[in-house]
Amino acid sequence: METPSRAFLRSWQALSLAFCTFLLGAFVARAWLLQDLAGQFMNCRLCILPGVVKADAPFLTVLAWIFLIALARATIWWSLPLRALAVAGLLIYLADLTVMSQFFTRLTVPDLRIYLAQPEIVLRHLTAFSLHQLIVGILILVSLATLTFRRLATRPSRRHLQIWTISILVLISLNEFAIPAPNLVHEWAIRNVLLVNQSSGVSRDYSDDTRQRQHEIAMAAAQNQRCREGRHRRDTIVILILESWSTYHSAYWSGFNDWTPRLDELAKTGLNFSRFHAGGPNTNEGLIAILTGRDFSLPISRPHEVQPFETAWGLIETLPRQIGKQGYHTAFLTSANLAFTRKGEWLRDIGFEYVEGHEYSGYAGIPRHHFDSVPDARLLRRARDYIAQSRDNQRPLFLVIETVSSHHPFVHPDTRERSEEAVFRYVDASAATFIDDLRAGGFFDDGVLIVTSDHRAMTILPAREQHAFGRSAASLIPMFILTGAATGERIDDLFHQADIMPTLLAHVSAEICHEGPARDLLAPLLHPGLTEPRCVFHARGDRRDQVDVLCEDGSGTVRVNGDASQFIQVEGIEPPAQDALLDAIARERIRASAGLNPSSTSRSH
Repeated sequence: METPSRAFLRSWQALSLAFCTFLLGAFVARAWLLQDLAGQFMNCRLCILPGVVKADAPFLTVLAWIFLIALARATIWWSLPLRALAVAGLLIYLADLTVMSQFFTRLTVPDLRIYLAQPEIVLRHLTAFSLHQLIVGILILVSLATLTFRRLATRPSRRHLQIWTISILVLISLNEFAIPAPNLVHEWAIRNVLLVNQSSGVSRDYSDDTRQRQHEIAMAAAQNQRCREGRHRRDTIVILILESWSTYHSAYWSGFNDWTPRLDELAKTGLNFSRFHAGGPNTNEGLIAILTGRDFSLPISRPHEVQPFETAWGLIETLPRQIGKQGYHTAFLTSANLAFTRKGEWLRDIGFEYVEGHEYSGYAGIPRHHFDSVPDARLLRRARDYIAQSRDNQRPLFLVIETVSSHHPFVHPDTRERSEEAVFRYVDASAATFIDDLRAGGFFDDGVLIVTSDHRAMTILPAREQHAFGRSAASLIPMFILTGAATGERIDDLFHQADIMPTLLAHVSAEICHEGPARDLLAPLLHPGLTEPRCVFHARGDRRDQVDVLCEDGSGTVRVNGDASQFIQVEGIEPPAQDALLDAIARERIRASAGLNPSSTSRSH
């Protein structure tokens, strides 16, 4: 005979109570996270709670209603799909909460499509989380699976359903009319996960009239392009991209932390840039900016249509392809799995002759970490040897190195310590040793080394960083250049990852032509006064329909929305300049969607 306690566990009341407890627990976790962020940003914790209730209550109560309806259905063909739908909604809510807590952004369909395309890599990446986090995750999944498939001994009556439905309608009405809509700068963090993924201005196309006008502006600019003499050097050129290296890691660039002291000291011996910006919030967008000269990547596409490296396939005038025409051997080295986001395929598409990732035979037997990578120190030894071997080649070398060990979540590749500080001290030691090895091997007799980051780390922007750097905080990254000359010069002019391409083309070409302002990171050393000012752009990761615009005398944020695109925040930029910047964003997005290089791309001859 079944005991009362066992009978209760098979009742609809027990299952509905368990599911509602999960919903409440998830809501409390998200509210706790957001109030903690509010404390950092607004010095006000509880003031964010009404906004979270207003955003999430309708979504969560509807999930509870769907689950109760499912329990009332005696037929499994009705009950099981409805239960699965409610549980799937809760899992999406929890996944969004996890993404927010780990990466300071929201769960979006484009990101899901990219990451779920390689589930085995994602699963391996999850092992970097702590044991207790994995155990909690597994327990949640098992519990939700039980709620989905558990057979019932009792079911709710029609009256129960009526009472529950009326209660939900009353709660949603009170939520809608009694709680005011939040008016917060970080409203993007409060919206529920469904609203975050609604079509926004990103997918809204420009009208035929706007397209025609932008085409005419681009044609006029092409007819008025300027050419100048290049340096026509044959130096070995290496770009070292340190994953997630950010200004707040450095005492020299920010004064907040002293986690990269050796890199700071090396930067002081070369050209170092205090206002250098990334094009986007992730590695792919950083690579697009550096290797194609595009300030930002914001395709005119619906979220479910976005592909990895969208708008950057099939380009003719890329950095590896252009520099290859000058007789260079072009290579890209990393230790990550290049199948992820089709990175290896894309690198070959833009013109790299040699592309190497985790499959390199010299890495056999070495323990793997993020994205199947080996520790940075091992990658950089491989890069050092590759550079040395190229000395015997008739052709000069252009090499891009992308490190991986400092990818989030921050786990030291040797000790497995979970500490951001420990990881970046490791990056500092590995990269500085690599640079010292290059110097000892005579690299700087005829070599140029650019050291920078792919993007600011995917961590919370604390108040002190926002106060120190303002709108620049989300995109500002360290960058320095070492050559044979010990310059020790700090450059305070505004620069961007996209300026690397015209700099290197001017360095290796006899002549370089450009439609926009002349840009050359080496000009302060070699040709003072040559570089002309321009505004730079950064596609935001927290608000996917917004672009930060940073100019010498002001800054602003644009919300893209086709012809209705507009500045929603602006300081120091006059209305005529605002219109010109809106045109520049429209022109870039239209050209990118057509598979064309940005209008500002430099061309070598």
